[in-house]
Amino acid sequence: KQLSNVFRQSVIPWIHLDGESTDRIIEQVKRCPSGALQFKLNNKNVA
Repeated sequence: KQLSNVFRQSVIPWIHLDGESTDRIIEQVKRCPSGALQFKLNNKNVA
């Protein structure tokens, strides 16, 4: 699994956003084949 320090199967809560950089998490979320994962950037203008 990729980013196992962020997406943890046996721990609740299972997502630990401090486990990796924001850019790496965004890259992984964009690769989600089902589209179940989404992200929203706060306090940032995204063009």
